[in-house]
Amino acid sequence: MLKLFLSLILALIVAGLLAVGILAFVIYRKVRGFASSIKGDAAKNTNSSQQKAGYHGYRNATPDGTIIDTRDPGTASRKIIPSDEGEYVDYTE
Repeated sequence: MLKLFLSLILALIVAGLLAVGILAFVIYRKVRGFASSIKGDAAKNTNSSQQKAGYHGYRNATPDGTIIDTRDPGTASRKIIPSDEGEYVDYTE
């Protein structure tokens, strides 16, 4: 009878340790997946910022921060908004 009781206690201890181990593993995977998604979002934001900076011409900056315009003069001096577009407001008091 005592042998059966000790076997039952040992089986319960092993089952409990197994359940705690599985729970710890599930929590570890969830935390790791969450951290990975945050890290992935940060990398996407960094790439997006770099692409935006390149799009706006900031990749031609010198180490001291001076931005060099490498566009040809015809492109650099053209109007961005045509004269027939936009809004004119006649101001009166």
